[in-house]
Amino acid sequence: MTTRMTLTKTLAALSATALLAVGLTACSSGDSTTEAFCKASDSLNSMDQIDPSDPAGAIDAIKKANDTVQKMDAPKEIADDIKVYKETMASMVDAFEGVDTSDAQAFGEAYMEAVSSVDTAKLTTADTNITAFETENCK
Repeated sequence: MTTRMTLTKTLAALSATALLAVGLTACSSGDSTTEAFCKASDSLNSMDQIDPSDPAGAIDAIKKANDTVQKMDAPKEIADDIKVYKETMASMVDAFEGVDTSDAQAFGEAYMEAVSSVDTAKLTTADTNITAFETENCK
């Protein structure tokens, strides 16, 4: 599976929902914002896979994904949805900030903070809208 799907599964475990489930390879629209969005989304596929049994690696992968997401320019049709995704990723990174990954209790507490910080209803709606946009505009 792609890293996006692995990331999705990991975040789904954290937030009880899937994030950006569609894998992308290119953009079919001539709009530069849409094209840039498609390329940024595609770059999530090339990231290292997340291994939940490796807390340090998982946190690093989430931070890399967050960096990519925060740099995305959202097409106007999904700007509010991308904002939800950006906020979710940032709150997850914040939850793991400064965690000693060799301390199982500290990692577990950060995990619980990350889970509780996610608004799954908003995230599910945003995911549905982003996926529909990607399906229509990114090939």
